[in-house]
Amino acid sequence: MPRAVLGFAGSVEAVAQFAIAFRWLSIAIVAHQFINTLFFRRLFADSTPGSRDGPLATTVLLVAFAALAVIGLLASGLPSRFGVAIPRPGTLVWLLAAAIVLWSATACMEGALFRVGAIGDQSRAVCAGLLAQIAANLALMKVIDDRILLVTVAWLIGLATMIAGQHRKLRQAGTPLPMVVGVALGGAVVAVSIACLASSGTNP
Repeated sequence: MPRAVLGFAGSVEAVAQFAIAFRWLSIAIVAHQFINTLFFRRLFADSTPGSRDGPLATTVLLVAFAALAVIGLLASGLPSRFGVAIPRPGTLVWLLAAAIVLWSATACMEGALFRVGAIGDQSRAVCAGLLAQIAANLALMKVIDDRILLVTVAWLIGLATMIAGQHRKLRQAGTPLPMVVGVALGGAVVAVSIACLASSGTNP
């Protein structure tokens, strides 16, 4: 969705800048995919609802640490020595790190919703997130001049809205994941705070 909005309202350079930063941060998603593939049965099929929260929260935490490791690698400048294009670890990179952490939480909660047969509620949560993202893009258009930062912030708002919808249904089903939500929001708040500090001192 962010790339689609940039492609429509931004420039080719903006799309490329976002794509490079996102591809680097998406390396952290590998940690999520690895854990969920390796321990899928233990996390969802064989586990009781109350026992999923801790392992899934650990998954989100590992994704956060993986994103932090990627940012550390970018800050070192090591990949550029091999001719690899890298983004500067500024505002955009930290905002994308927050988005990756929230995405991991939504994926964990999606699996939990499927486990309780709430597929329709998952679809409604996704729709709510998309609508929130579109609304945020329109509402913040005159507040945030940088189109790349605008679509990234809107994406964060959409992901947070999606998590709220997912958590509400899981709580109603008696299978809440408070640790997952806490780790995801905590990690995102830290990353966004650092992004704000970076934006006040340097360019994105």
